[in-house]
Amino acid sequence: MRFGVGKCQQREEQRRFEYEQRQAEAEAIARADAAAEIAESNRKARLERQEQIAREIRNREVRDLQLRAARADRWQRDVENAYRNTVAYRQRQTLLNELESAINPPAPPPEPEIVYVEAAEGSDQLGTSDFDPKLWMQKSRSWF
Repeated sequence: MRFGVGKCQQREEQRRFEYEQRQAEAEAIARADAAAEIAESNRKARLERQEQIAREIRNREVRDLQLRAARADRWQRDVENAYRNTVAYRQRQTLLNELESAINPPAPPPEPEIVYVEAAEGSDQLGTSDFDPKLWMQKSRSWF
């Protein structure tokens, strides 16, 4: 009998060992599956975040372009308004000047005045017919 009891106990230990091995394998498979699911979930989350960041960047670039276009339109409008204002101002000034000249014509130019200049008697130049030695003596000379 003892012989059979020992064998039963050995079989039972063998079964328990096999059962524990199957349990360990099942747990290892479950852990591997869980790790794979976590890795896949992390990969999906990372891809979604990258796509979200790309969308945000695209949206920001579109907003920046819209702002630049609005600024350019506003600048163009300001330039056109300034041009129109300048043209209108010049036209008004031209009309006012024409009215001013029509209402108040310019004064006639003064009559030319005839001025007679009498020649001085005598000349300080040697060799002329009307040479005057007094004038020649009053003339400044660089060697004196």
